[in-house]
This record gives sequence, C-alpha cells and structure tokens, in this order.
Amino acid sequence: MVFAKVERNQGADHVTGTSPPAGHSLLDASRIRWSVDRAIGVLVLLLGLGTLTPAGSLAQGSSYVPNLDPAYADIDALFASGLVEAPSMAQRPYSRMAFARLTAQARARLPDSDEVRARFREALDRLEARFARELSLLCPAVGPACGGAEASVALRSVEIDLASAASPLRAIRTSYDDVFKPGDNLIEGDINPLLQRNQGRVLADGQTAAAEATADVQLSSRVAVQVRPRVWYSRATGVGNADGATLLDAYVRAVFGSVALEVGRNHVATGHGRLAGPMLSHNARGLDMIRLANERPWRFPWFLGALGAFTGSAWVGDLG
Repeated sequence: MVFAKVERNQGADHVTGTSPPAGHSLLDASRIRWSVDRAIGVLVLLLGLGTLTPAGSLAQGSSYVPNLDPAYADIDALFASGLVEAPSMAQRPYSRMAFARLTAQARARLPDSDEVRARFREALDRLEARFARELSLLCPAVGPACGGAEASVALRSVEIDLASAASPLRAIRTSYDDVFKPGDNLIEGDINPLLQRNQGRVLADGQTAAAEATADVQLSSRVAVQVRPRVWYSRATGVGNADGATLLDAYVRAVFGSVALEVGRNHVATGHGRLAGPMLSHNARGLDMIRLANERPWRFPWFLGALGAFTGSAWVGDLG
C-alpha cells in the first residue's frame, strides 16, 4: 500500500493520494516484505543521521503516545476550550514532544481569571505531570525543542488482562444464492466483532490470559524506539489450548529538523471521526511501514500563510 496525505489543521480541506489500481502499481510487487538485513540497514542509517545532524538543528526525537491513551481525551478537551491551536485531528498518533508543545501552548494561553472551566484546568495539570520530562526540553517560549534528551529506557506501562467469552464465529450471509449450490448464500468467511480486530490482540472463544508492556528507548536526542510485546495463553471452547506472542508495536523513529522518519510496526489512524475513519481506524493491528511526516505543523510563505497550519504524512506499508 502506498498512501500520502496532506491536511490543513483548521478545517476539513485535505488532499489524499493512493496507489494506482492493480496492474499499474507504483511498486512492482503487491506487498512489501521486510527482511532482517533491510531493517538493520535502515536502523544503522537512522543512527548515523542522528549522530551527524548538527547539534543546533531544530530536532528532538521522541516516541509516539498510543492512539487509545487517555492523554488524547485531555488534549481534545484543551482544543475544544480554545487553549491550543487545532492539531491534526485526522492523523494520529502524536509524539510525546508534540504533546509537550501543545501543553506549553495551552499554559501560555490560560487566562488568570476563572473563564476556563475547572475540568480544562485539570486536563492541563494532568498533561503537565505526564509530559514533564518533554516540557523540560522545550525552549522558554513555545516552539521547537532546544534541549537534548539523553539516552534512556522507560517502562511506560504493564498490563495483565483476563477474558472469558462465549462468542462463537458467525457466518457471513448475503442475498445471493450460489447457482451451483441452491440455498447456499454464505460467503467463505466468518465474523466475530466481539473478539476480532482488537489492535492485533488474540482473544479466544473461551478463556484468555495475556500480559503486555510498553517500553521506550531513547537512543540519542533525535532517535527513539518503542516496543510493545504481548504474550497470551488461551483455552478455546471445543478447540483446546493455545499460546503465542507478538509485537503490537515495534518501531524506530528519528526526527531531523521538522521531518520525522519512522520504520516498523505502529498503529496509525487516519480519518475525520473521533475514533478515526474509513482509511485507518483504531481496531486493526499495527501496520508494518515506512512513514515520513512533519513533526510540527508548517505554514506556506508570504500571504499563503493566511491559509493556516498544515500537516502531512506519506507511508508505504505491508498489509500482511
């Protein structure tokens, strides 16, 4: 899949581009197969660029905040209150540094009076506590990062979940009969909305026990890595026991100037709904991809700056 998107932050104007129809693909192969040597090569390239980029460049790499994190509810509240300039509502996730910049902007605009409701002030307090480290890397005035993060490892979360379900698979029916099998109007497939498509998590029709963790690794001031492993054990009704492990997220992200390059598996949402839209929503597993995006909104020069701030991203991914 090849996809590109440019969006004006304050408004619904956007331009999208997708890959040509089958037989006319920009890529000779229908899928992109990741290999160990390519992954290592890209990682070495990112580390090299992060080392060679001048120290004075406007760049501070950080990992993303997962799409379903409660911090998005707080930042949406600040946007609704008018304390922050509208970020890209249709391209998520945001990086931790992006959250810090928006939080600093909200604090700078917060009036001393009681015009702002208490719940918005509470949301701002939670964000400041959550992203205190990233806020310390910002310049005194709201703007690009001027500090430099040191190499570090942070365990963001550890989760254990137990699930018990009685939800057998359901056949997909249609209004069309098979001419060779009269009365057979089923598609060769099944659905299970309760258990399927949980961001790549496997839940059995029976009992499932699982554990997952999210860890961030800051390799340099411009390069960050995030991994989110998950292991599970299940006992499905009428099937037996099963176990497995997967990486829900695993990517390396580097920022050079105002451009961010990301390689690996991540959950990307693209759409104008509160929970994304028809292109990439929150329910599917992470997409294996190479993604290029601007770290901060940009404006056109001269009088075109009146059009507002823009964000854009382009990626090529393996649909599996």
